[in-house]
Amino acid sequence: MIKYKGFTQLRTIGVNEENIFLEGIRKFNPDLILPLAFELFLESFDIQPNNIVFEKYLFKNRNLFDLPFEEPYFSYSKLGLSDFLDVEVAISYMNREEKEVGKISVGNCGGINGRIQIKINGENKEEVSLMYNSQFREIVLSKNIFFFIREYFNSPRNPSISFEYNLISKYWGNQYWTPKGNEDVIPFDSHPIPGEPFYRYIPERGFTFIGTRKIDDDFDFTSLEALIKVPFRLHTFLEHFKFEGEKGFHIEKIYDEQNDQIIQFGELIYEPLLIDDEKVKIESFLKEDEFLKSIQMLAENPLWINHRMIPIGRTKNGYQIGVKIDLLDDQKEEVWLVRDASSTLERENTIKLSDDIFKFIRGLVAAYDHNYFERIYQKWGEDFWRIKSN
Repeated sequence: MIKYKGFTQLRTIGVNEENIFLEGIRKFNPDLILPLAFELFLESFDIQPNNIVFEKYLFKNRNLFDLPFEEPYFSYSKLGLSDFLDVEVAISYMNREEKEVGKISVGNCGGINGRIQIKINGENKEEVSLMYNSQFREIVLSKNIFFFIREYFNSPRNPSISFEYNLISKYWGNQYWTPKGNEDVIPFDSHPIPGEPFYRYIPERGFTFIGTRKIDDDFDFTSLEALIKVPFRLHTFLEHFKFEGEKGFHIEKIYDEQNDQIIQFGELIYEPLLIDDEKVKIESFLKEDEFLKSIQMLAENPLWINHRMIPIGRTKNGYQIGVKIDLLDDQKEEVWLVRDASSTLERENTIKLSDDIFKFIRGLVAAYDHNYFERIYQKWGEDFWRIKSN
């Protein structure tokens, strides 16, 4: 059984990028007010055709096909997103049949001839539904796009019994698997594959490094809401994402065969900002139990509570990372750096990172040791890379 990884299957939009889909919708109707969660999703994720990472396998003849999985088609909610729509196609649907009912199509549905739609006004605004193209039959899937992605890309896929998964491997830079022993089928620097524009390498950025909550894993807002009104974006983030893993984020690792240990061979960096000509290097994020404990301690810590700062992590540059809440504006939730040794939050000891938690995550990139790139591969079922013996 394999589990997809939620929002890591989507491409995060860079801090200085604009979503082509969102731009197209706004040009089509400048007066259109989108639901908050849907607009935040469009600001954060690049929903263009071919921007979903599905597991693929490459034959020696250079043909790609989807790895065989028994999809969980036992309920309509699992008949989910197979690809995003081009914005021009989405606008054509709005012009033809969706404008009056207040919906926007965002993707195609795998398994049947259908579309994934978002309700943008009226009762149950934000609702995600499946529309059968041939029958004009509608089935509600989820209450908003974040819950839908969280559910669909966390649903288990059962590998086909007849396929030999133990004989395939993946080489650094590739989003596809190749037959064992055929590491030279496609050279490292040949992305995208010539003649295969429908599938390309999607670089690691932003939400690639952050864990998606499991379907039944809900954040307990009790402690936090006892102190402050949680702003919308922070609330959405905590509701659907969590810092997890050894240092609170996902970053690639290599198996050191000589010393029989798994080591991290890269760093997580906040790309848009330099401190004293150095990159902001993330040391760790708080795990969820640490985050909840820090919330309980806020009332006893005037350094943080007086300035409405919620700590979420630490950098290697000697700063803590905190979300600053504005009690006069419940939409304002900036992310700041606070020098560790500071006993006050004077201006010289603080640096603003971003306007909100989502923009902060969008600015995260990985810096890896390039010397490894052409020498490492991954076996199916392993979450680390191995160094080629030759």
